[in-house]
Amino acid sequence: MEKKSLDKIQVREITQSCGINRNTFYYHFRDKYEILEVIYAEELLPKIAPLLTRQSWVSSLAVLTDEMKQAQAFYTHAMFTKDGPSLADMLTGTYRRFLLEEATAYAGALDDHKREMIVRFYSHAIIGMLCDWVRFGMKQDVREAIDIIAFAVNKNIFSTEKND
Repeated sequence: MEKKSLDKIQVREITQSCGINRNTFYYHFRDKYEILEVIYAEELLPKIAPLLTRQSWVSSLAVLTDEMKQAQAFYTHAMFTKDGPSLADMLTGTYRRFLLEEATAYAGALDDHKREMIVRFYSHAIIGMLCDWVRFGMKQDVREAIDIIAFAVNKNIFSTEKND
Protein backbone atom coordinates (compact mmCIF):
# COMPACT_ATOMS: atom_id res chain seq x y z
CA MET A 1 0.00 0.00 0.00
CA GLU A 2 3.00 2.25 -0.31
CA LYS A 3 2.35 2.59 -4.04
CA LYS A 4 -1.39 2.06 -4.50
CA SER A 5 -4.56 1.70 -2.49
CA LEU A 6 -5.77 -1.58 -1.11
CA ASP A 7 -8.76 -1.29 -3.44
CA LYS A 8 -6.41 -1.61 -6.43
CA ILE A 9 -4.19 -4.36 -5.01
CA GLN A 10 -5.08 -7.92 -5.97
CA VAL A 11 -4.74 -10.85 -3.58
CA ARG A 12 -2.35 -12.39 -6.13
CA GLU A 13 0.00 -9.41 -5.67
CA ILE A 14 -0.10 -9.82 -1.90
CA THR A 15 0.61 -13.55 -2.03
CA GLN A 16 3.45 -13.11 -4.52
CA SER A 17 5.00 -10.34 -2.44
CA CYS A 18 4.79 -12.46 0.72
CA GLY A 19 5.87 -15.69 -0.94
CA ILE A 20 2.73 -17.58 0.08
CA ASN A 21 0.03 -19.29 -1.91
CA ARG A 22 -3.57 -18.15 -2.22
CA ASN A 23 -4.89 -20.89 0.07
CA THR A 24 -2.54 -19.84 2.84
CA PHE A 25 -3.72 -16.25 2.48
CA TYR A 26 -7.38 -17.26 2.77
CA TYR A 27 -6.61 -19.52 5.70
CA HIS A 28 -5.53 -16.43 7.65
CA PHE A 29 -7.73 -13.71 6.12
CA ARG A 30 -11.28 -13.68 4.77
CA ASP A 31 -10.29 -10.99 2.23
CA LYS A 32 -7.61 -8.39 1.57
CA TYR A 33 -9.42 -5.79 3.69
CA GLU A 34 -9.03 -7.88 6.80
CA ILE A 35 -5.28 -7.19 6.58
CA LEU A 36 -6.01 -3.53 7.29
CA GLU A 37 -8.23 -4.50 10.22
CA VAL A 38 -5.41 -6.64 11.66
CA ILE A 39 -2.85 -3.87 11.22
CA TYR A 40 -5.20 -1.47 13.00
CA ALA A 41 -5.93 -3.91 15.83
CA GLU A 42 -2.32 -4.98 16.34
CA GLU A 43 -0.33 -1.86 15.44
CA LEU A 44 -2.36 1.32 16.00
CA LEU A 45 -5.02 0.42 18.54
CA PRO A 46 -2.56 -0.77 21.24
CA LYS A 47 -0.82 2.60 21.02
CA ILE A 48 -3.95 4.78 21.23
CA ALA A 49 -6.37 2.70 23.32
CA PRO A 50 -4.53 3.19 26.66
CA LEU A 51 -4.76 6.94 26.08
CA LEU A 52 -8.53 6.94 25.54
CA THR A 53 -9.38 8.35 28.93
CA ARG A 54 -11.00 11.59 29.91
CA GLN A 55 -7.61 12.98 30.92
CA SER A 56 -5.46 11.82 28.00
CA TRP A 57 -7.62 11.27 24.92
CA VAL A 58 -6.06 14.28 23.18
CA SER A 59 -2.67 12.58 23.53
CA SER A 60 -4.07 9.60 21.61
CA LEU A 61 -4.52 11.87 18.60
CA ALA A 62 -0.93 13.09 18.88
CA VAL A 63 0.34 9.50 19.02
CA LEU A 64 -1.92 8.54 16.11
CA THR A 65 -0.75 11.38 13.88
CA ASP A 66 2.90 10.69 14.73
CA GLU A 67 2.43 7.04 13.73
CA MET A 68 0.69 8.02 10.52
CA LYS A 69 3.49 10.40 9.52
CA GLN A 70 6.03 7.58 9.83
CA ALA A 71 4.28 5.60 7.09
CA GLN A 72 2.57 8.42 5.24
CA ALA A 73 1.85 6.67 1.92
CA PHE A 74 0.45 3.57 3.61
CA TYR A 75 -1.84 5.51 5.94
CA THR A 76 -3.00 7.82 3.17
CA HIS A 77 -4.22 4.80 1.21
CA ALA A 78 -5.60 3.12 4.34
CA MET A 79 -7.58 6.18 5.38
CA PHE A 80 -9.55 6.31 2.14
CA THR A 81 -10.12 2.65 1.21
CA LYS A 82 -13.53 2.51 -0.48
CA ASP A 83 -14.41 -1.11 -1.17
CA GLY A 84 -13.86 -2.33 2.38
CA PRO A 85 -13.48 -0.90 5.85
CA SER A 86 -11.14 2.09 5.82
CA LEU A 87 -8.86 3.34 8.54
CA ALA A 88 -11.23 6.31 8.86
CA ASP A 89 -14.11 3.90 9.57
CA MET A 90 -12.12 2.06 12.22
CA LEU A 91 -10.97 5.26 13.90
CA THR A 92 -14.48 6.70 13.85
CA GLY A 93 -15.75 3.58 15.62
CA THR A 94 -13.00 3.70 18.23
CA TYR A 95 -13.48 7.38 19.06
CA ARG A 96 -17.28 7.08 18.93
CA ARG A 97 -17.22 4.25 21.50
CA PHE A 98 -14.87 6.22 23.74
CA LEU A 99 -16.94 9.40 23.54
CA LEU A 100 -20.17 7.49 24.11
CA GLU A 101 -18.78 5.89 27.27
CA GLU A 102 -17.68 9.28 28.54
CA ALA A 103 -20.89 11.03 27.56
CA THR A 104 -22.90 8.33 29.31
CA ALA A 105 -20.83 8.69 32.46
CA TYR A 106 -20.62 12.49 32.49
CA ALA A 107 -23.65 13.80 30.63
CA GLY A 108 -26.42 11.67 32.01
CA ALA A 109 -29.03 14.42 31.83
CA LEU A 110 -29.19 13.90 28.07
CA ASP A 111 -31.57 11.35 26.64
CA ASP A 112 -29.98 8.52 24.65
CA HIS A 113 -30.86 9.98 21.25
CA LYS A 114 -29.32 13.39 21.98
CA ARG A 115 -26.24 11.79 23.53
CA GLU A 116 -25.75 9.59 20.44
CA MET A 117 -26.14 12.57 18.10
CA ILE A 118 -23.59 14.62 20.04
CA VAL A 119 -21.15 11.71 20.12
CA ARG A 120 -21.56 11.09 16.39
CA PHE A 121 -20.99 14.78 15.69
CA TYR A 122 -17.74 14.89 17.66
CA SER A 123 -16.40 11.54 16.45
CA HIS A 124 -16.99 12.67 12.85
CA ALA A 125 -15.36 16.01 13.60
CA ILE A 126 -12.27 14.34 15.03
CA ILE A 127 -11.86 11.87 12.19
CA GLY A 128 -12.89 14.42 9.57
CA MET A 129 -10.09 16.66 10.79
CA LEU A 130 -7.67 13.74 10.47
CA CYS A 131 -8.95 12.93 6.97
CA ASP A 132 -8.41 16.54 5.89
CA TRP A 133 -4.92 16.49 7.36
CA VAL A 134 -4.13 13.29 5.42
CA ARG A 135 -5.80 14.57 2.22
CA PHE A 136 -3.60 17.69 2.33
CA GLY A 137 -0.43 15.62 2.60
CA MET A 138 0.05 15.66 6.39
CA LYS A 139 1.88 18.96 5.99
CA GLN A 140 0.08 21.37 8.28
CA ASP A 141 0.46 21.34 12.04
CA VAL A 142 -2.35 19.06 13.10
CA ARG A 143 -1.91 20.00 16.78
CA GLU A 144 -3.84 23.26 16.34
CA ALA A 145 -6.86 21.44 14.93
CA ILE A 146 -6.60 18.81 17.68
CA ASP A 147 -6.55 21.56 20.32
CA ILE A 148 -9.65 23.24 18.89
CA ILE A 149 -11.62 20.00 18.77
CA ALA A 150 -10.39 19.05 22.25
CA PHE A 151 -11.61 22.38 23.57
CA ALA A 152 -15.07 21.80 22.06
CA VAL A 153 -15.33 18.20 23.29
CA ASN A 154 -14.08 19.09 26.76
CA LYS A 155 -16.56 21.96 27.03
CA ASN A 156 -19.54 19.95 25.78
CA ILE A 157 -19.11 16.30 26.71
CA PHE A 158 -16.79 16.55 29.70
CA SER A 159 -18.14 19.75 31.26
CA THR A 160 -20.50 18.14 33.74
CA GLU A 161 -19.88 16.11 36.85
CA LYS A 162 -19.80 12.36 36.62
CA ASN A 163 -23.13 10.58 37.15
CA ASP A 164 -23.26 8.20 40.07
